[in-house]
Amino acid sequence: MKLFNIDGKFAHVMSRIFDLAVLNFLFLLTSIPLFTIGTSCSALYTVTIAMSQNCDSYIFKSYFKYWKAHAKRGTLLWMALLLFGGFIILDRFLITYMNHSFQYFQIFFSTLLLLWSMTVSYVFPLLAYFNSNFRQTLKNALFMSIRHLPWTLLILAIHLLPVISIAIFPPILSALMLFFLITVGFAALALLNSYIFEKRIFPVYEIDPAKTERI
Repeated sequence: MKLFNIDGKFAHVMSRIFDLAVLNFLFLLTSIPLFTIGTSCSALYTVTIAMSQNCDSYIFKSYFKYWKAHAKRGTLLWMALLLFGGFIILDRFLITYMNHSFQYFQIFFSTLLLLWSMTVSYVFPLLAYFNSNFRQTLKNALFMSIRHLPWTLLILAIHLLPVISIAIFPPILSALMLFFLITVGFAALALLNSYIFEKRIFPVYEIDPAKTERI
């Protein structure tokens, strides 16, 4: 049957699922030292953006190529964002125990936390998509996340859906979601976001798709 032909849709889907499983495993493996999560996210998005452009490549080789290329910037960006995010969350938590005269700061830090989350959602796809320095990457991430707010909210929802599902679903469904994340989930969600970045956001800035091979 044509459906099961090596060039058929079924074979293509199974091949893509296998690629995502391998990519997901590599992402989890290289994220075990928590300080490397930024580098791993950057490498993950570089591969998934290439997938969204139908640019097939060897997953293992490509992932580690980009992981090494983004190691310094990815780690610096991740550590800076992690420290700043921790500062916001800590302050937001402490304010809840203060008197009402400090309650207005809750709004301030809640807004700051939202802007931080929006920026984080863009930083590593931007680092994956084109070459820019530390400051420019953060600046562009914040600017784009605000300019494309509807898409940004969708991207944030994609990020939060698995976490919320695990927290509120019955145990059996939470276990299934956790299994999904461990097997293909992080790579699949990154690929879904990559389609949004590639088709709806990055073209606005006339970035040449060929620049995915720019390291």
